Amino acid sequence: RAEAALMRQKDIYNALSQTNQAIMRCTSREELFHEICRIAVVHGRFLFAWIGLLSADGRRVEPVARHGEDAGYVEQVHVSAASADARGRGPTGEALADGRHAISNDFLNDPATAPWHEAARRAGVRSSGAFPIRLHGAVIGSINLYGSAPGFFTDDLLPTLDEMATDVSFALDNFTRTEALRTAAQVVEASPVVLFRCRPQPGWPLEYISANVITRWGYPSADLLSGEVPFSQLVYPEDLPRVSDEVERYTREGRTEFQQEYRIVTADGRVLWMEDRTHVVRDGERRVLRYEGVLTDITERKQAHQALKEMLTMLQALIQASPEAITIIEADGRIRAWNPGAERIFGWREEEVLGLPLPTILAGREEEYSAFRARVLGGDTVTDIEVVRQRKDGTRINISLSAAPLRTPWGAPGESWAS
Repeated sequence: RAEAALMRQKDIYNALSQTNQAIMRCTSREELFHEICRIAVVHGRFLFAWIGLLSADGRRVEPVARHGEDAGYVEQVHVSAASADARGRGPTGEALADGRHAISNDFLNDPATAPWHEAARRAGVRSSGAFPIRLHGAVIGSINLYGSAPGFFTDDLLPTLDEMATDVSFALDNFTRTEALRTAAQVVEASPVVLFRCRPQPGWPLEYISANVITRWGYPSADLLSGEVPFSQLVYPEDLPRVSDEVERYTREGRTEFQQEYRIVTADGRVLWMEDRTHVVRDGERRVLRYEGVLTDITERKQAHQALKEMLTMLQALIQASPEAITIIEADGRIRAWNPGAERIFGWREEEVLGLPLPTILAGREEEYSAFRARVLGGDTVTDIEVVRQRKDGTRINISLSAAPLRTPWGAPGESWAS
């Protein structure tokens, strides 16, 4: 569950990073809106997304961009801007009225979303969120995102999604080419990303690096651009050989884009993890002219992943050391885990049972067991019930059984259960 939640957070951070790049790349509002919807689905892994703007008379919300399979939902959404209208009290209407995000984490059971229940059911919608976008401070529309599971919009994701909407609002304020670049620069200065451009030479001498490198890493951009501190000197010494080999290999393979993760050392000696998304600029003869891209600080993500890894290691050790029989069963009945306690109590070794149906069920009790398994997979937790099972040698044993479903990050029963 924790690992899946971490992956969700990584997807949203990825969507934010892609949004910042789109802001710098797009040259019109229409292009940006379509790109934001695409990013939300492809990188944020939402079911579908659409952007709606207030109509000229301020009475309706009109879809202007969308992406993802919505089974006709967006065509039928018909959102009103009037809170007195039932179609103005859903997440989109609420976000427009209040100027802050509005979430429905149980869409099909939310009275406020009743006008769209049938369309949502056809589209597979179980949760939604609307995030207002502004022009010169005034709310003009919203980014509308949809999840396929209840509870999709957890509290840890909302600040990043708010930031995504805020970044889009910044880009809208001035959308000539020069103004868009200036807005993107402001976004970068306030974000965890550093932009760079370097030459394909030893040490990767920099031609450009965003000014926020002084606040993020402690290096004056002038020192880096002068060549006094080559970029390779910033890379953590143990990582540098690998990073160099990867850049050489990706370049040799003719790639136009690649991604790396490595550590850098700041001016004050701190070690930070970076996600490097590089674009390779080539001439007409495919020779490399320069590398340019975005560096995102992923230190917290790495620390969270390490903490999760240590926790899982500890839990595995506890399971292995437990004198009680602990098993994990997949939804189709196959054994996924079988600890030493189970080996001692039932007699089968782990390698004898993994991937097979549970062998402890008595003949004639299969239907009873199937009903019990369906109950647990349906979400029930069972504690201390007395049952009879069989050992490998055929003898029967009375046991006290507890079982619970292994849940998804959004709280729904998963595809396996533990007992």
